[in-house]
Amino acid sequence: LMDSVLSGKMPPLPDKFSPELQGIVKAILIQDPNNRPSIAELFHMPQMVKLLRDFEKSVQSSQLINAETKKQIQENINEIRATPVSDSSATHTGRVGDVRTSIYYEGSIRKESNKVWKDRFLVLREGNLVISLKKGDKEAKPMSVTAISSVVPVPFHSAKMEGVFAIHTTDQKAMWMQATNKAEAFEWIHKLQQAMGVS
Repeated sequence: LMDSVLSGKMPPLPDKFSPELQGIVKAILIQDPNNRPSIAELFHMPQMVKLLRDFEKSVQSSQLINAETKKQIQENINEIRATPVSDSSATHTGRVGDVRTSIYYEGSIRKESNKVWKDRFLVLREGNLVISLKKGDKEAKPMSVTAISSVVPVPFHSAKMEGVFAIHTTDQKAMWMQATNKAEAFEWIHKLQQAMGVS
């Protein structure tokens, strides 16, 4: 799929899919990511409005989803609906892939090294990721966010613990980090993606 998108030779979806769905897929797989619709724009497309409404009904009627999770999902749905298409805070401003040096984040994490988890302090500043033993200690050589190809959560069944995320580098290496909790891991992922210019 990625090769097809990057080459600009994306075959159309089969006719069994609705024209609306075909339009959404075509829009989100445009070769130049700067020409793709924002998340806010996507969620205001008629087909997505309907899917979100159907999803909301399914969640609320489900016996398998606990009340706390239902509440969180409803809050997310309400936020999506309340975000106008013109809201620039809901979308990335600037070209996709442009490093955003204004993003700052720091915190204590655990870093996996040869199957041993070690306490470390991580700082994201000025487009670089810097690690040290603890806050205020001598810092290792900074790694530019341009050397990061992706940042993703690591599922519990793989990590055997909560709050783990992986940083994949452009030279095919992976670093596993564990934040203090799952929410903090998602915040690290979000901040790193913002700094990379992809969120």
